[in-house]
Amino acid sequence: MTQALLGLLAFVLLLILWVVLPHRVIHRRRPAGVRPISPSLAERSAPSSRPHPARATLEGLSRRRSERPSPPRVVDLRLQKPSRPDSAGAVYELVVDLAGVHQARTACVPVYRDLVRSERVLLKERYRTEIAGLPLAAGNVPSLERAARAALAWLLEGNRLPRFVFRAPSGPAVPVGVRDGRLCARVPGGPLIEATTLAALRDRLVGYLGRADLEVRALSWRDLRYHPACAVVEGQGLWAPLFWDDGRLSTPDLPVRPTAPGVAAFLRALREVVPASGPLTVICLDGRAWAELDAAAVQGGYALSVPDGRGRRVVDVWQVDGIVGCAPGDGAPGSRRVLLAPDVWVLAALVGRELERAGRARAEEVRVHRTDRTSAGAGFAARSEQA
Repeated sequence: MTQALLGLLAFVLLLILWVVLPHRVIHRRRPAGVRPISPSLAERSAPSSRPHPARATLEGLSRRRSERPSPPRVVDLRLQKPSRPDSAGAVYELVVDLAGVHQARTACVPVYRDLVRSERVLLKERYRTEIAGLPLAAGNVPSLERAARAALAWLLEGNRLPRFVFRAPSGPAVPVGVRDGRLCARVPGGPLIEATTLAALRDRLVGYLGRADLEVRALSWRDLRYHPACAVVEGQGLWAPLFWDDGRLSTPDLPVRPTAPGVAAFLRALREVVPASGPLTVICLDGRAWAELDAAAVQGGYALSVPDGRGRRVVDVWQVDGIVGCAPGDGAPGSRRVLLAPDVWVLAALVGRELERAGRARAEEVRVHRTDRTSAGAGFAARSEQA
């Protein structure tokens, strides 16, 4: 009997220790800053100053979505007769009202009509247009309008509309889009190349493709077409393609993007934004840009004597808004490549380096001469003559 009581007492003591000791140990090991698992009624009823993590995440996402610019979309599309005299044979215009392009824009896409031969009839009408590099054709105007709506819906959905395109004369076209403030070029069958500027992106594409004859085209919201640069300004650490935008020249590649009605005025605006300490090269790719720069040139009273075979050639030095320049070329009139420098001596050294690089002469063989011609003339186009 005594053994039974002792066993029962030992069992009760073990049961008490099994229940009480773990509870005491857990409470002693709990950090001071941790709150109990079950809050009191007052704590549950008091409003919390900190938002719920899930709610804060949703609010942050909605805020970022509201700050993110909305993608371009078509508001309206209609057909009308050409409204511009420079429509170049277009019989209609597709007028596209766009939203989400920094501001509301209206694009006028020209529509052309061709007469083609058919087996059933002698001649048949065909209407064609181009939207962001996609050629569209249909047998009648309503069908072409429906095809244009479908093409725009596909291009604008998911930002499939590249802002720029790099092309080579006989090579692939590389579309360039904008994502999170960076330029992204997808090489066909190759990698995705990213950069912050067109100049850096072009350098990487030239290195990857192994060719330097890439030209850049920019999307114009005015007619939804890709247009080549009308001029390119190059210098030390500078490569700026110029595009016409509503009658003014601009470049998309500078932190502050100056605009001007012509190349000469653009160079003036460029010097205010990016002071150029070294020489510049201006390549005019379009007749309008060249004519404006040519008309702005004023003869500055200097000329360069340049070696040309067994003889020498005289190249007049001109001034464009305080910068001296010349069109060295090969002596042929209409050369559309102009070298610009802060003064005539730097210009002579630049021409000499180019001749030496081409193996035509030594740099020190270029000489500077004074002339008595200081008035405006016909411009850069006819400034070379045999000495």
